[in-house]
Amino acid sequence: DKKIKNNPAGWKVKLENSNGVNSRYRVEKIGVPTPYIVLAIEYPIVMDGKVENVIYTPYSPEIHTSEMVGYGQAYLEGMVQSALEDLTARGVKPLSYPKRSWYEVAEPLFLTSLAVTEHMDPAAVLRVNADPIRALERFFVLLAANRENTFGFSRSSAGALGMMQFIPGTYKGVRARFPSAGLIADFTSGMRDHMNDIKAAALLTDLNLNRVHEDKTGTLADDNERYAFLAASYNGGSTRVLRAVLKYSEAWEEDRLKSIAELERNHTQIARSEADLRKQLKRATARDRIIIQRKLTSVIDEHKIVDAELASRKKTNLRRETITYVTKF
Repeated sequence: DKKIKNNPAGWKVKLENSNGVNSRYRVEKIGVPTPYIVLAIEYPIVMDGKVENVIYTPYSPEIHTSEMVGYGQAYLEGMVQSALEDLTARGVKPLSYPKRSWYEVAEPLFLTSLAVTEHMDPAAVLRVNADPIRALERFFVLLAANRENTFGFSRSSAGALGMMQFIPGTYKGVRARFPSAGLIADFTSGMRDHMNDIKAAALLTDLNLNRVHEDKTGTLADDNERYAFLAASYNGGSTRVLRAVLKYSEAWEEDRLKSIAELERNHTQIARSEADLRKQLKRATARDRIIIQRKLTSVIDEHKIVDAELASRKKTNLRRETITYVTKF
């Protein structure tokens, strides 16, 4: 907790959690036993080199009610519906299944789940005694309180912005593939417009779904596997995820970082053995050179096998962030 300097006379203000516009403050009036509920804060945001003072309602347990959860759900459902209706009205055809509607290609529940997953703390799902329902409701409470401004200032370290957390390069690519979709040209403005960034997410989902046709293993014929593939592709890119599916089939979601580390240790040990044998070869007698050369050839062959497998696993292993993302989803 951080005490705020220069408190107004008769008041105590304490910063309990620093998180930008969603920072949580405790406000007490001296002599009053119950703290006040903070309904809004004014916070300076630097966006594209400009400072903007924004008014935002941070999350607090005091505003977490069933009514607020319901309002947030209704708001998001309305935005998803508007986004899909807009794509339909513009005559944009899905690339994955041109004869299907946008409601079938980018299902509303799937898009809603993506939005929630983007802003859910992994600890809310993975830690002991986690309460994912509470974390899910928290997302909707923020939507109810801030509506069109919600997550408009949420920028990740990778530059992802907005409710659907696009990065500039991906957004630019989606706009180029669907010029008739009417996506807002300016990245920041586009990500702060909920209908626009949901449209972009629907279009990216279509592009990822189009990669399903490349699956030769049959893994993605299963609905659950396909949804997991689409979620993983949204986070980590469809190319890497598809490589994992083609190599590991149903086991594509497994974390192989430990096996990669073991292969790297084997690589190091084999490299040392190879270097040692080459030294021995230089000073060996003619008779011993034949034996050492055979050992060296065997080690070199083993080295090639390990290196090939290591390179393959590095190309197909999902990032831990993507694995966590699928778990949250």
